[in-house]
Amino acid sequence: MAVRRRGRKRRKKKMDNNSRKLLLGIAGGSAGILLLSYIGVGIYYSAHFLPNTEINGHDCSGKTASQVEAVFKEEMKEYTLTITDKDGRKEKITSEEISLEYKESKEMKAALKEQSSFLWPASFFSKDSAEVTVDLSYDSQKLEQKLQTLQAVTEEQVPPQSAYPEFNGEKFEVHPETYGTAIDTEALKEKTAAAIRELNPELNLMKDKCYEEPKYTSDSAEVVQACKEMDKYCQASITYPMDVPVVVDGNVISTWLSLDEEMNVSLNEEAIRSWLTEFGDKYDTMGAERTFTTPTGKTATVSGGDYGW
Repeated sequence: MAVRRRGRKRRKKKMDNNSRKLLLGIAGGSAGILLLSYIGVGIYYSAHFLPNTEINGHDCSGKTASQVEAVFKEEMKEYTLTITDKDGRKEKITSEEISLEYKESKEMKAALKEQSSFLWPASFFSKDSAEVTVDLSYDSQKLEQKLQTLQAVTEEQVPPQSAYPEFNGEKFEVHPETYGTAIDTEALKEKTAAAIRELNPELNLMKDKCYEEPKYTSDSAEVVQACKEMDKYCQASITYPMDVPVVVDGNVISTWLSLDEEMNVSLNEEAIRSWLTEFGDKYDTMGAERTFTTPTGKTATVSGGDYGW
């Protein structure tokens, strides 16, 4: 009985060894298959963009460079630029109107080569966004002609007004700038061309600064400083003790102050001289004619002399 038991143990041991070999063989085969699959997928992605790849806002996952270029070619045909002016009016420029065409380049293939194709498993867990310069061509003369027909260009061109110091009865404060309707034609051409090159769907003339801008705004240091300087002048006060006292204070002095184009403050001598002339016309009596009654009861008129104000 003891001999038979030892025999069963040896047979069981042999079976365990065989099972291990079988399992190792299966595991090795599976690992080989996985390795080959990994390499195969890596080779595939050497010619195709990785998952979660976005180029210029387009999902290019699994596409070849040629397929991505085909997408851009099609997009070029349907491209429309919407231009919005400061009043909210919208006008469109289509690709057909300016003969817009896609030009093949090496940029797309270069972007494909730059990706790490054998790190493809990681691409499933993170997004890769890239911006590629798309080469295109359009008829610049047709574009310029189209821009000349925009309502913002053909309507009356009112220039902007800079912010400036304004007296409010007590002190000077900044009067805010105003934007007119005058278009900065060079800026309009540059911003429109840039929008088309980048295939942006919209151009806002106000936000993209296509209008002529005021030289000074409410935040300009020159305007703020000018207010301070003018307030210093207006702190003066002069009283002329006439029959009814005449007071020269900030309300009067504020009208005597001038600004040049660089926001430099100065006293306007002509304005001061004009005020003094009016003051003299009202109160000067020296040398004026005077009518009085003589001791005999007659009325007499005299002039000249140094009597009076």
